[in-house]
Amino acid sequence: MVNLVWTFLVITYWVEGERLSTSILFPSEQQCQSVMDRGLFEEMYFELVDTYGKKIIMSCKPTSIFSKEIVKPKPRPKDHEG
Repeated sequence: MVNLVWTFLVITYWVEGERLSTSILFPSEQQCQSVMDRGLFEEMYFELVDTYGKKIIMSCKPTSIFSKEIVKPKPRPKDHEG
């Protein structure tokens, strides 16, 4: 089973030498990566490139906090002998 953890899509860029960053929270790293793979932020990315230059980083940063309760199997009953 894959553990689902909250994951930030972090967008970092620089304006006049100052580092700026914004984040969007997703319930899993897979969902964050899927958003990037499908190009859903492509137009915004190119708008930032046109406005501020090519020094832009977009990445998925998982947290250590579970976003979904992990279901643990119930323990097996102990065999009773005799």
